[in-house]
Amino acid sequence: MHELAPKSKNPYNDGVSTNPLIEIRKLRLQKAASARALGLNPYPSRAKRTHYAKAILDDFETLKGAAVTVAGRLVSWRKQGALAFGHVQDQTGRIQLFCRRQVVQPTDKAAGILGYGEANLLDLGDIVEASGEVMKTERGEISVLVHSLRLLTKAIRPLPDQWSGLKDREQVLRKRYLDAILEPASFDRFGAVSRMVAAVRAFLNGRGFME
Repeated sequence: MHELAPKSKNPYNDGVSTNPLIEIRKLRLQKAASARALGLNPYPSRAKRTHYAKAILDDFETLKGAAVTVAGRLVSWRKQGALAFGHVQDQTGRIQLFCRRQVVQPTDKAAGILGYGEANLLDLGDIVEASGEVMKTERGEISVLVHSLRLLTKAIRPLPDQWSGLKDREQVLRKRYLDAILEPASFDRFGAVSRMVAAVRAFLNGRGFME
């Protein structure tokens, strides 16, 4: 399970945290070392994805029961005995991961698979890859029933509190990547600007201009 973050204070905010950033960083480095001890690379060079989150959510009726692989940043994670729930966020949205102890494949260093028993090595902010079956939970949430789980990038620093976000304007300006992770509107604005610049560049390049 990921380390508990303070309810009202965060290492990215101005208040004094009861769980200092240096301690969180140390713990996460230890988890990366533990993954290596299991024969797993916490920063593998290759990954695969068959579907983005939004494509599964929008086309559930067609994809229901289909085998898919999703990848993204782990933005929620909780274990309840033999069950675990989490959400991965990619550039199109978020989708839930539904893990059953008896369904998730055991740790396999050759395949880079992280077993259910070692899922405590995961933290919020990590980038993961999950392969499984598209389904709906009893509560009706479209999810991926996970068969195999891989750690793609071990995050060494924690994310800011997702409920309060970044309140410090200077932090927002200096760490745009954090604002884009936490605020969909900010991410959408960056995407719109990127597409606009690409369109202008393509227009000019197509007419012989040199950048």
